[in-house]
Amino acid sequence: MNFLKRHLPFADRIRSDRNLKELLRNSGLMYIAGGVSIALTFLQQITTANLIGVEDYGRFAAIMASAMLVMLLVDFRTWEASAKLLARSLAEKDHDESASTVTWLSLVDLASGLAATLVLVALAAPIAHTMLRAPELTGLVRVYALLIPLRLSARGVPNTLLRLYGRFDWLSIKSIIYAVLRLVFLSGTAFLGFGLPGVIIGAVISDLLHTLMLYVMMLTLWRRNTHQTRLLRLDRPRRFREGRRLLQNLWIGASLKGLQLETFIPLLALLTSPEQVGLYRVGLDIAQLVTRLMEPFSIVIQPTLIQLYEEQPLWEFTRYIKQTTVIALSLVIPFVVGVVLLGPLIFPVVLSKDYTGVPSVAGLLAIGFGVSSIVLWLRPAIVALDAVQAQNIISFVALVCSLIGLFLAAPYGANGAALVMAAFLIGYSGASLVLFLRQIRREKMKEVTG
Repeated sequence: MNFLKRHLPFADRIRSDRNLKELLRNSGLMYIAGGVSIALTFLQQITTANLIGVEDYGRFAAIMASAMLVMLLVDFRTWEASAKLLARSLAEKDHDESASTVTWLSLVDLASGLAATLVLVALAAPIAHTMLRAPELTGLVRVYALLIPLRLSARGVPNTLLRLYGRFDWLSIKSIIYAVLRLVFLSGTAFLGFGLPGVIIGAVISDLLHTLMLYVMMLTLWRRNTHQTRLLRLDRPRRFREGRRLLQNLWIGASLKGLQLETFIPLLALLTSPEQVGLYRVGLDIAQLVTRLMEPFSIVIQPTLIQLYEEQPLWEFTRYIKQTTVIALSLVIPFVVGVVLLGPLIFPVVLSKDYTGVPSVAGLLAIGFGVSSIVLWLRPAIVALDAVQAQNIISFVALVCSLIGLFLAAPYGANGAALVMAAFLIGYSGASLVLFLRQIRREKMKEVTG
């Protein structure tokens, strides 16, 4: 209660705090777009699930999860690394260094994406046979593999560069267009009767158009801000060694957490049935809407926290975190309460009778993702504090515990998997928070000892 009294209401604080004003102004634009995007995404997920049926939707979920798992194993988190590496060179208007960094990190995404595609193509037959229980779908798994380099490239440097230049209006427009593309190409193909093959091909097409759009935005913005400085530079950046070490630590952390998040559905497919996978996936889609709800703030917070740590006193850094936590609480709690209390009344109306188990699954997952969303600032803060290596230990312990939990909970199907996932999210967030507080104490001691 004392925490809330100190930080609510915000009216006077907003007027006097430039960083908070920028957070609310920039995220405000994205919030409007985010609301439209969430509605379109929810419509796409529900209509696709109903049109292709629970069994095929479970297979679609297993294909997506398999692809995301392979992708995460080669994802070097260039969007996080680029925020830290580019913040200084952009502030100093060192365009050549920025261009070298952008080129280097973009090539990392391209190479790792192509490698992941080859891996998934090679694994397509066993995935179709064991997880999908439909060997004839091997070709579809290989088609979906084409999406991986597109997804990695889109979420990498272009996104970060737009954030660092403050073009959140462009990102807002992009999020709506992407949601429309997925609605048209996924739900549209399902509505026209193309079934699971149409949905798979539609997903690849929508991601291709999304990636092209982002790169056009990045190139346009670069030319406007650098007076036609060439973006493609193959010389090595000056901060290459620092960046290489950062990429290694980010890759380890992302791989460990990705293994936990993305192995759930493939393992659930192996341990249970496509129907249970379909129930879990729909519940997951609903629960993850809270992350979409908080995405506008996350997009603004990530580069801002790193810039604050690099350029401002520590108290400014921690104050910004406290303010964003209070805002997150005010948004997340109503969503989670709504899913838990109103879900049993609403979901049976919008979903077919095959999905009767979704309310309990969605409720459990909403609690877990809700807690994780309240502390959405943790990851960029830990990157800024150079504590990624310590967080990787937390990720490893959480991975082992959650996988053991999933095997024990498998007899309980989708509900058991949802309970284990919620426990993982809450435990991981709590342990990361302890790590953050420890690092802050160390930083304060450094300031005192000078």
